[in-house]
Amino acid sequence: MWGHRVTTARNGSEGLAAAEAVDPDLVLLDLRMPVLDGWEFARLARERCLVHKIVVMTAGIDAERQAELVGADGVLPKPFGVDQLIEMVSRVCRKVA
Repeated sequence: MWGHRVTTARNGSEGLAAAEAVDPDLVLLDLRMPVLDGWEFARLARERCLVHKIVVMTAGIDAERQAELVGADGVLPKPFGVDQLIEMVSRVCRKVA
């Protein structure tokens, strides 16, 4: 609807495989995922040069600090609305272009 192609994953391991296959401009990352958590996903994805930008989505305490720890380009504290999500994706994707 907003011109973005979306790929989803059920856990961090699937997310890593998807990033290898798709070469995403942006990853919306939940830090608390099964199999491979967001911190480890971010470390491995950056190490393998699989992602350009990361936006952390978290309900955790101190969301800004957690996003900083993974080198995120933005943070969306949960709960957030669709308008906030679209605005963040648009802003971060402009930085990629």
